[in-house]
Amino acid sequence: MLVAVTGATGHLGNNLIRQLISQGYRVRAVVRDLSTIQAIDGIDMDIKYGDINDLDSLENSFKGVEQVFHLAGLISIMPRMHKQLHKINVSGTINVIEACKKFKVRRLVYVSSIHAIPLPPEGETIDETSPLNPKKIHDGYGQSKALASQAVLVECKKGALDTVVLCPTGIIGPFDFKGSSIGKVIQMFIKKKIPAYLPGGYDLVDVRDVANSIQIAGEIGKIGQHYILSGQQVLIKDMFLEIQRVTDIAIPRFQIPANLAKVVGSLAGYSYSLIGKDSLITSYSVATLLSNHLISSSLACKDLNFNPRKWEISLRDQIEWIVEKSDPNRN
Repeated sequence: MLVAVTGATGHLGNNLIRQLISQGYRVRAVVRDLSTIQAIDGIDMDIKYGDINDLDSLENSFKGVEQVFHLAGLISIMPRMHKQLHKINVSGTINVIEACKKFKVRRLVYVSSIHAIPLPPEGETIDETSPLNPKKIHDGYGQSKALASQAVLVECKKGALDTVVLCPTGIIGPFDFKGSSIGKVIQMFIKKKIPAYLPGGYDLVDVRDVANSIQIAGEIGKIGQHYILSGQQVLIKDMFLEIQRVTDIAIPRFQIPANLAKVVGSLAGYSYSLIGKDSLITSYSVATLLSNHLISSSLACKDLNFNPRKWEISLRDQIEWIVEKSDPNRN
């Protein structure tokens, strides 16, 4: 079976391609910049130029394809990014839908985000019965992913296209060539560039387990369903202690108090608005870390055989990959 993968050179994209090829699929990688294919270089597959904001290029990429795995998108937690996020994540996804319909693609699997699901009242669990409601989401990234998810599922309700939506949490694991947000934090820790750490935590899931479930969703996922792919809620302190155990690099001594973290997040957002400098700490990221909601993937476990490995294994594998990549002569 020939399948296409958008966002092929990203952390999840290149892991998905490795998973698909290991299961006997023929893969067409849809790549916007053909000069940045390090993550998939040397893998036996077809590579075509395709930009989700260029419908004509997608038509060339999707011709003859039975399934499309749509992973391409913009991830940003910085303020005043609504227009760019909407253009890439929403309008781009609509282009993907149109190209799928034109070439009679059998199934579209869209990888959304846990941030496409509004936070419930404190103490309630986020699960697969939680609606994808962009009107209740106030950050630009989550809202754009919710709108794109809705667009995908509407086509299914109309009978125009078989679709499945997946909402992973914080992805960790090897082959993170471009440096995901969590990957950047790990690299900064290893380089001893983190003087203090934030309170709270985040749900972490292995990129390989997500890739496996995406593949299965293409085969047997329930049409019109959105699934959550979550791992375990991990405190930032516990993640840093684990990095310390693996690398022997000491954890920062100072934890930023919650109220101070909120102030720092606000200032970072203000700094971005003035000079355009990105930051891993924003009002939204701090609020997310402090929210401490439980997340359930019960339906994905049932339908997709989703069985996430322990986060410590994923983190150690990512650290090992980062170290090997930085020192290719290392035994």
